[in-house]
Amino acid sequence: MPSEFTLKVEGKTRHVTVVRRKNQKRIIIRPKPDGYTVSAPLRTPVRTLRKIVTDHFESLESLTPRIDFNQTLEMPKTLFIFGRPHPVVYEALNGGVFFDEERIIVRSKALNKDNVKRLLRAFLKTVLLGEVKRIHQQTKMAHPSYDLRGVAFDAGYAHTKFGSCTYQTRRIRFNLVLVHYPRHFLRYIYHHEISHLRHPDHSQSFYRTFEHFEPDHMRLKKTLHEHHEQYMRDIKNHI
Repeated sequence: MPSEFTLKVEGKTRHVTVVRRKNQKRIIIRPKPDGYTVSAPLRTPVRTLRKIVTDHFESLESLTPRIDFNQTLEMPKTLFIFGRPHPVVYEALNGGVFFDEERIIVRSKALNKDNVKRLLRAFLKTVLLGEVKRIHQQTKMAHPSYDLRGVAFDAGYAHTKFGSCTYQTRRIRFNLVLVHYPRHFLRYIYHHEISHLRHPDHSQSFYRTFEHFEPDHMRLKKTLHEHHEQYMRDIKNHI
């Protein structure tokens, strides 16, 4: 069973969850919104883990936390849509979610956290996939010789990848977090994933194809990861 302890370092309080595993050889520390999760060998003393976390506190604080994105949809006051903040208004009426480019209106007779999360997830997925389809049509027109027939799209929040492509079924899945970031990052990930329709690996041939769509892909990769890390830290500070 996991155990827990609390640390106070540099005026900050962090909750540490410890998971001990019989066959584990080393200590692994991952950030979470309110502290850290430590995976350790079975007989590692708590005092050892306290010392490790304390000694490495500054570098641990710089890590991108693993966020439960569902928490960000629990009656939020503001949501970012493609890089712009929009206030969220709640009305106890039937209707669903509406977006007028200035504000997001959530209408439901049941304005509880679970129902609002469900409505907002569906709304954000619709917005993201609508933008993906627009990019897809633009790409088909700009690159008519590239085979984009039968490509299907999906989206959902994920912790590790911005996108994935199953080239056998021609199905591309996007991380829903991209709906909160400027549009050019979504276009970058779209071009990365459609390049996998022709090259399933990250070979030189893949990068030649990818560069054809995104000549500036190296800079975009760097700025996307910087933007993502900052967004995760902002969420961590407001959950």
